[in-house]
Formats: sequence, C-alpha cells, structure tokens
Amino acid sequence: MAHVDPTRLMDIALGHEAPADDPVLCHLARCARCREELRRTALVVAAARGVQERDVPAAPPERVWRRIAEGLAEPEATPAPRAGPPHGPPVPQPRTGRPPEPSGSRRSGHAPPPHAGPATTLRQRLRAVLRRVRELGG
Repeated sequence: MAHVDPTRLMDIALGHEAPADDPVLCHLARCARCREELRRTALVVAAARGVQERDVPAAPPERVWRRIAEGLAEPEATPAPRAGPPHGPPVPQPRTGRPPEPSGSRRSGHAPPPHAGPATTLRQRLRAVLRRVRELGG
C-alpha cells in the first residue's frame, strides 16, 4: 500500500470511525512516516478545536487604512547626497544569470539604500504591504 492520503489522515484525526480491519490502520501500524503525519494532523485538529472567537484577528478600523494611505501619498524627501566614497568594500552578489537589481528594488527583497531615512524606509515597507493586500483582494 502507498502512503496514506492526507484527506484520510484528516478523517482519522477528526475522530471518524474506521473498521478494525481497515488497510489504512494496518499501514499506520507499520509506517512511521504516516504515523508522524497523523500525529501532526491531530495536533492541528486539536489546535483548531481550541480556537475561540477572541483568538480570531479583527480587521483594523478604516481610520488606520486611511492614515496609511495618507502617509503613502506624501511626497518622499530626497536624501542629501553623501560626500566621499561609500563605506566598506562592495558586497559580492550571487550570480544568477540576470543583471543585479538595485538594492532598493521592490523585487530584490533587500533593504532600502543606507542613506534612506527611517520615514522613507517605513513608507517603502508600507507601500509593499498595501500592494500585497491589494493583490490578495483586501
């Protein structure tokens, strides 16, 4: 028998009855991998059954989203140019076959340039969060 289907493991973890001669139960008796998967699934079921309404996160009030949008609409302050060469040696970039992306790039996942102030950094992060929320349909 192949390993137990995850939906069948979920049925067992939920407590649905199975006949004593069920081949799945025989497999579980012999297969440590499937027993471990059943154990983890049972933990998820137990945790889900313990959730109370107060545990469910509430959406932030509309005023919070309005303030975020207002903050993002403010023009960014242009940082003053730095005098002299940058500090430290250049950081080597992994070779991916693509040209390197700028350090403040949205796709690169890197932090904004070191000369960006905290407000600029926060604004960039909030924009990324709002983009993600819009992508998810929020």
